[in-house]
Amino acid sequence: MGYSAKNIKEFVKGSGILVASNIILKAIQFFLLPLYTNYLSPSELGVSDSITSFTSFLFPLLVMAFDSAFSAFFYEEDGKEYQTRVFNTVFFFLAVQGLIPVIMILGSGFISQVLFGTAKYSLGITLALFSVSTNLWYLSFALLTRMENRMRTFALINVSSSTTMILLNILFVSVLKWGYMALLASSCIVNVLQVALYLITCKVSIRRSYIDKPLFGKMFRYAVPLIPMTVSTWILNMSDRYMLLYFCGEAEVGIYGIGGRFITVLSVVISGISTAYTSFAFKSHRDEAAKEMFADVVKLLFVFLAGICATVALFGKEIIYLMTSSEYHSSYLLLPSMMFSQLAYALYTFTGYGIAFKKKPKYYFYSVTAGAVINVVLNVFLLPEMGAVGAAFTTLIGTVLMFAISYYYSQKLYPCHYGIIKISLIFIMLYMISILFRETILPIKIGIWFVAAAGTIGIYYPTIKAVIVSLRSKN
Repeated sequence: MGYSAKNIKEFVKGSGILVASNIILKAIQFFLLPLYTNYLSPSELGVSDSITSFTSFLFPLLVMAFDSAFSAFFYEEDGKEYQTRVFNTVFFFLAVQGLIPVIMILGSGFISQVLFGTAKYSLGITLALFSVSTNLWYLSFALLTRMENRMRTFALINVSSSTTMILLNILFVSVLKWGYMALLASSCIVNVLQVALYLITCKVSIRRSYIDKPLFGKMFRYAVPLIPMTVSTWILNMSDRYMLLYFCGEAEVGIYGIGGRFITVLSVVISGISTAYTSFAFKSHRDEAAKEMFADVVKLLFVFLAGICATVALFGKEIIYLMTSSEYHSSYLLLPSMMFSQLAYALYTFTGYGIAFKKKPKYYFYSVTAGAVINVVLNVFLLPEMGAVGAAFTTLIGTVLMFAISYYYSQKLYPCHYGIIKISLIFIMLYMISILFRETILPIKIGIWFVAAAGTIGIYYPTIKAVIVSLRSKN
């Protein structure tokens, strides 16, 4: 091992803070699933998720990939003055963009009519649109906090927001019984809270005079190729909900939504790690031994995340039956494909930084668009017969294709020896195990799990041992 452990220690500390601060709260939200499934019917949950899917498309479209540009340019030059100009340039742009959803509220009835054939869900759409605005208004503060590696502050705000979300969900779902609007109202209030918290905790000068027009031009040119990727990403990850709505109705979207909530714990872990990894990667990529360091980190992350995926996918039936009402029991069939889609997305994220280092965002677009196209094509054929199970499987195929193409181009630009063949074989093996043994009795599942875990850890034991020894060193 030819690299210093200093940067890895900083990365582990930052990601550990983020993951630990959110995992308990997300676990609490997970254990509230019986509450949701007892008070919200699959149709109500399907309406709520369909509205959320719409705003999840609108939000990144309005961001216009300036979050990626923020990360790519923040360390382009040294000095606080330059970084302040980066912040203000992005902040004022997103502040203006945040006015667009507010204006769109005037057409909430029309949007409801288009999505559901009725205007009765316009209030829910109004709440969701205002949530988009508030999200845009605090995004630049969140990016600044992450890039400055102030992970404790970032984690504190996340904990406060998540705690508030949990309490509001309980109040709105079970006490006030607001139906489909309950989760939308909670999100709206929490976003307003985050705006206030970031304004209090971020000590940064906000002035129009700090807007850097030449820098904005550079950022815009960097971000433009990523904007079509926003559409492709949404198609890959979210369009299946609308295709399910069209082919199968709101209830099937609700079933799919429960499957999606079961990957929350994994998505929180991936999000926490990737948040810290962005700063770590951009700080370290010019170091002499950076490629070896990145390769070891990705191997360890794969072992860790694959363990979570395989565990939830294999024992999904028992977990679903324990945590949900009978209306939602069939959602366990979605878990293997949904969990391993998340694992493929994590591999896409952590192995694709070569594209970002070389500022070649068109390759992100190629990979995501290919994944989105194959996802839609397969959905047309599979959803009418397979419903939510088909949607989960097509998302897996699309995400794996996205990862494969991104990996190919990233290796061309910034080659790292991740051992991708070994990773791919273990990925396939664990996925097949979770499919083949999900209906077997619990004692056999436990035995299979131990064998798979021991085998995977044994394969990567030399890397695990070397990194642990390095982290214990004083270098």
